[in-house]
Amino acid sequence: MAEAETGRKISCLITDAFLSFAGSIAENLSIPWIPVWTPVPHSLSAHIYTDMIRQRYANSVSHDCSNSVELEDQTLDVPGLSEFRIGDLPAEVLPQRDAKRNSLFLHVSISIPPPSLPPSTEDVTGCLSWLDGQKAKSVAFISFGTVVNIPQSEIEELAEALEVSGTPFLWALRDSMSDCLPSGFLDRASTHGKVVPWAPQIQVLAHSSISVFITHCGANSVYESIANGVPMICRPFFADHKLNARLIADEWRAGGRGIRSRAQDLKELVLKASSPGGRASQDFKTLVEKITSV
Repeated sequence: MAEAETGRKISCLITDAFLSFAGSIAENLSIPWIPVWTPVPHSLSAHIYTDMIRQRYANSVSHDCSNSVELEDQTLDVPGLSEFRIGDLPAEVLPQRDAKRNSLFLHVSISIPPPSLPPSTEDVTGCLSWLDGQKAKSVAFISFGTVVNIPQSEIEELAEALEVSGTPFLWALRDSMSDCLPSGFLDRASTHGKVVPWAPQIQVLAHSSISVFITHCGANSVYESIANGVPMICRPFFADHKLNARLIADEWRAGGRGIRSRAQDLKELVLKASSPGGRASQDFKTLVEKITSV
């Protein structure tokens, strides 16, 4: 269909690595498939060395219930993951660890995202116009993505902290979760905050009034925050979230003390890499050359 619409022959398929079905499509078309790993490379290492991780740690995690906290904080003797802990691993890599704690996290679940979202350039909820009226670097932007269902207790505690502190905030909270807010919170906090069901995240993070990003540490959110030099406060939930949070706090130091200056440093690295002649630009040019030479 794509060839018929464009009038051009498809010679290569480049997709997100998580779209594994694309491999079958490429095979049927007899063309190369290039899967792009979009999360941080450490997450890829966790999946590449899954067998090694299970051989080394599965038994101790399964049997030693008395020292579960110590086990969670044990560093990994795995290539590319020496700075990470057992507790940082995605659940599917070491399912024994996750099974031990399921009873504690029954209230954390995955939901199906809304059927459609506005184009990211539209300001249908008035976020950007509201931010225009705020002081520079004064607003906390809060968003935990479109998949995670946040425990009600955490929503209540975060709302109470925002209300008591008087911190200006923009909170992207799905309609299905808004019932978890304390009674009367929206009215009381309307003087210094705004709650919306969806926000154009890239544009929000690029706004001069944003001071900090409270995030679940999904890969896209992390990249977008770094690209705009916005420091992060991490609340990871599952998948690669904890690996990303560990990188942010310990490796990149874009969380905790000195986060603002470090976030700016990381932004400069991204801009340098993506500029003409930068490493990212050169890598992309090399990829195109290899594809076209096939």
